Amino acid sequence: MKETLREDFDRKVVVESFGARILLQSSSKELLEMAVNRAHSALLGQLTIIENTEDAEAGIDYRFALDFDEEGEWYLRENDQKTNYGGSEFIFFKYFDSMLRLRVAENAHDRVFVHGGVGGWMGEALMIPATSFKGKTTLVAELIRNGAEYYSDEYALLDSNGLVHPFPRDLTLRDQDV
Repeated sequence: MKETLREDFDRKVVVESFGARILLQSSSKELLEMAVNRAHSALLGQLTIIENTEDAEAGIDYRFALDFDEEGEWYLRENDQKTNYGGSEFIFFKYFDSMLRLRVAENAHDRVFVHGGVGGWMGEALMIPATSFKGKTTLVAELIRNGAEYYSDEYALLDSNGLVHPFPRDLTLRDQDV
């Protein structure tokens, strides 16, 4: 099967989160609106839409193009490289959410993102840096059950003074075989 992808991404919006500017593009107005809504959710509302897109494009840190191929398959391009075909809207946007958070974390100007869980205890932050599937969420959930303040189970956001800032997504514990 010959792959044919659209190149006419005439609809676009520039968003900014933690100082990182991301260009979202699509040939579909509806799909672009869905992407912006998902970006608001994925970044916990920490998102600003840059009104003057043409001026903002000069300072972008990353580009996402979202669209369909001729067979109606979802696809995502990152900086002009095809990265994913999605079998369903749910899978496609779950992947987009993850990649968007990752690219904002990599390109943030005013925070350092550390992949880890964080709880607050008696005015101090307990940071648990680890890769995926190593138990960060389980440990953070246990801290919360024991009275800690919830900051994050995905990213510890550090500012230039070394202070930790919240990135509180809903906790979702994976099924565990014991």
